[in-house]
Amino acid sequence: MTVCPRCSYSLVLLKNRRRYKCAKCGGLYLQKPIEDREFRRWNEKQREFTRDDTYREFQRKFEEAWDTYKLINKPERQKLTEEEKKTGT
Repeated sequence: MTVCPRCSYSLVLLKNRRRYKCAKCGGLYLQKPIEDREFRRWNEKQREFTRDDTYREFQRKFEEAWDTYKLINKPERQKLTEEEKKTGT
């Protein structure tokens, strides 16, 4: 949603004039700069979402790999004999 640079109120597109008009302060703005600014904002948000999703996916795959590694490299425990249990060694 496009907002006024001065008062942050929503803008209305006047198609026949190719300008945005603010209903609150009455300012007129060219269509292209306003849409470019809105696109940059949207693009930055999408990059953040992608970065967060990529991080979460990496974290999930790392945890799966670590769990698999722990299962594969789990040391075998040897059972202590009765004598070793008594002496505590």
